Amino acid sequence: MQHPVITLHNGVRVTNLIGAQPLVLDTGEVLPPCDATTVHEYKACRKEISYHYHPWQDIEIRLQLPTPVRQLFYKMDWEEVDVVLVPAYVRRAVVDEYKRQVNAAPFWLDAAFKKTRMAVVQDEQTGAVFSNKFLM
Repeated sequence: MQHPVITLHNGVRVTNLIGAQPLVLDTGEVLPPCDATTVHEYKACRKEISYHYHPWQDIEIRLQLPTPVRQLFYKMDWEEVDVVLVPAYVRRAVVDEYKRQVNAAPFWLDAAFKKTRMAVVQDEQTGAVFSNKFLM
């Protein structure tokens, strides 16, 4: 894997793909930052779908995974990591795409669906995130 994987005190292997800042955990452990190139490539594509069932217009917003993110997930060694921390919009895009392809999801999408998570802030003042709680 091109991004550092850290084994936490509880044995969970985690990598930080959230952003260009290191993540400090509630245990004092530090996850190295994601590189700036990956952060830039993580800009999910937004697609609006309109529905006209009423006198008003309903809009559904779908986030789609851009090609560089698909390639990153395709190349990732999913066996060496338990949790991949990603931004909320990337997790949402993974979930949306997985639901559309649930019966025919490629291996990388299945792995991304099972292992991508979002960090949960434990302490607002220090910004420390939980080492044992992750948001699906």
